[in-house]
Amino acid sequence: MKEILKYSIGLGIGAFLFYRAFPSVEESQANLATARWSWLLFSMCFALLSHFLRAVRWRMQLKASGYDISVPTAFSAVMMTYMVNLALPRAGEVARCTMLYQSDKVPVPVSIGTVFTERVLDVLILGILVLVSLVLANGQILDFWTEITTKKGAASEGLPLSFYLGIMGVLGLIVAFLMRKKLIELPITQKIIAFVKEMIDAALNIRKLENPLLFVFYSAAIWTCYVMMMYVGLYCFEPIAGVSGEVNLLKFAFLGTVIGSFGMAMPIPGGMGTYHNAIIFAFIAFHVFAAEKMNSDMGKTFALAFHTAQMLVVLIGGAIGYAYLITKKGKNTQEI
Repeated sequence: MKEILKYSIGLGIGAFLFYRAFPSVEESQANLATARWSWLLFSMCFALLSHFLRAVRWRMQLKASGYDISVPTAFSAVMMTYMVNLALPRAGEVARCTMLYQSDKVPVPVSIGTVFTERVLDVLILGILVLVSLVLANGQILDFWTEITTKKGAASEGLPLSFYLGIMGVLGLIVAFLMRKKLIELPITQKIIAFVKEMIDAALNIRKLENPLLFVFYSAAIWTCYVMMMYVGLYCFEPIAGVSGEVNLLKFAFLGTVIGSFGMAMPIPGGMGTYHNAIIFAFIAFHVFAAEKMNSDMGKTFALAFHTAQMLVVLIGGAIGYAYLITKKGKNTQEI
């Protein structure tokens, strides 16, 4: 019931945000009627390439941990991860590691350790990109955020919810510290400690990479593909492609990718609603168009088309990847 409740709340929030971001029928028909879909297909190719590069990079991590899997297996597992995350946020990583154990006998703590390292690297890279974005935006992000948060007047009085949550967290840590000896002696605690230790050991195996420079190259290439996905996708709509003057489409693609990443990081199935609103925010914040109304309207249409295209890549690729892993699992079972 807890998992169902969490999923329902996330789905409900996503549906509400998606409804708020969805353009009207008239606006959508007018914008989509003039869309150049070949550019969106081109964008989907970059999406597929980014997933492939992520699989190859992950394979390098597993090899450093002593488990050499094939590229098709790694790619199938990565695509399946994204597909599962469309239904249950963050469940895809667990499904990936579980399926890899069934298909190639890679211990779950080892694969989870590599996935954990992968996520930490992505957060570090995203942090660097955020700093770069602040420089490229020339203060537009902060100015826009200040404007929308202060236009309704001063903040309401009273302590924020985060304050109370922080107090509860501190109290929980104090109680855990006082009862640490009894907690450590529990069998479940011993299992958790052993699992975490094995996971950390696998994560630290990144130091054993055969070619660290190639690993860095793959990491940079993955995020370059993310930017190119949006850059190419922007050409799908003539009003966006025709932007000139101070606005640079490549610059906007970079900044939009960073902002959109936060929308996808929210615990909402497939980033539904959160991603759309993040892209709309980027359109308005950076004044892609002279008219503010066109900012919002075209941002809604682009977010809808772009997100849908990327989800199709994940659904089709994930289904094929899952079928491949199931087939491989069946063969291994027969051999045993």
